[in-house]
Amino acid sequence: MSKYFPNNWKDWKELPEDHLPCPTFEEFMDWKVGGWELPSSVHCIIRTEHRESGTVAEFIYSKPKNAATKLKNLFEQNEHDITLVDRESVQIFTSKE
Repeated sequence: MSKYFPNNWKDWKELPEDHLPCPTFEEFMDWKVGGWELPSSVHCIIRTEHRESGTVAEFIYSKPKNAATKLKNLFEQNEHDITLVDRESVQIFTSKE
């Protein structure tokens, strides 16, 4: 049986605001959006959203060749908006149709 950890939400609620850091919007964006890191075992992540159904799928690749094959297939289908994330960038591909 796993050990029980009590929920201490009341302690957090009663904590004075000056004890909790409040970053600016720019600091938060730099930290959470601009500071992503992929593990060394991951080459890239491909996230797709089907334009008609809105279905979202995510694919994680450790090998560049496999990721390139998946991207080629997705571009040929031309049914998805695609977000590609690697260690250097976030790229978004949408159709002009």
